[in-house]
Amino acid sequence: MSSNVIVLSAGGTGGHLFPAQALAGVLARRGRGVVVMTDTRFANYATAFPGAQIQTVPSAPLNAITAPFKIMAGIAIAFAKLLKLKPAAVVGFGGYPSVPVMLAASLARLPTAQLRALFPNAAAFVDTERGPATPTRLRQLLSDVRNRGYATEEGSVTSGLSSVAQAVLDHAGHPTAAVAATYVAGEVDHQNEARLIEAVNGAAAQLSRRLGFRAVPANP
Repeated sequence: MSSNVIVLSAGGTGGHLFPAQALAGVLARRGRGVVVMTDTRFANYATAFPGAQIQTVPSAPLNAITAPFKIMAGIAIAFAKLLKLKPAAVVGFGGYPSVPVMLAASLARLPTAQLRALFPNAAAFVDTERGPATPTRLRQLLSDVRNRGYATEEGSVTSGLSSVAQAVLDHAGHPTAAVAATYVAGEVDHQNEARLIEAVNGAAAQLSRRLGFRAVPANP
């Protein structure tokens, strides 16, 4: 993957597409080509992605009778499109691989009192051998996120996949959502990883500003 193209994959409703729109704007300003892969509902939001190439793939709700056929067709068509595009990265909005890192990015922004209320003791944790199992370990993990400035994970959900995430803050500075990108670790070099982190941080900052958040300047 060495092209200048970034593929954004999002469902055809606003909840998925608005974060993708923010990231698309950051990528476009950095000279990246943007391709949006979505379903047919995207027609309502097509004008929100000026300059982006729009490609639709078949999809259907899981409870639909035709779902297995449309989803399988969508996978095959999307795979063929990606082989042709050879993108530098594919960024998905939603989906289980990005859940842990999105949660970490959001929890790192919570006040200590709220964090302790959510996770008062070891009984509040599920031992999966892949995440923090005690409040102390969670605080250490979230301290690392704060010091780094964003959340990351490597293979905690799916082996070979890595993710980066940044919290989206509301007008009071509380986490209300998160922007995350999941990618194949071995196919993204350090330079492109740094660009991806910058784009995710930029998209989260833009969404936060739209929600009324204003960063307080640090004391000199």
